[in-house]
Amino acid sequence: MITSGTGVAVLGRTTGFHVVPEVEKKETILRIAEVRNDLISEWRLYSDTKEIEQQLESDIDE
Repeated sequence: MITSGTGVAVLGRTTGFHVVPEVEKKETILRIAEVRNDLISEWRLYSDTKEIEQQLESDIDE
């Protein structure tokens, strides 16, 4: 987990009945949340490795 200002990022895997086991084993998910007034105001999910790398680079540049 990484925090910065009002943002939180969590890198991990997703599980559950909505995900087939083959995908569950391979797929990495990046969850990014924005917190305002102690509530989650924005929730984004990134599941493509390239997309995750681009988002992390973008967040670091800000």
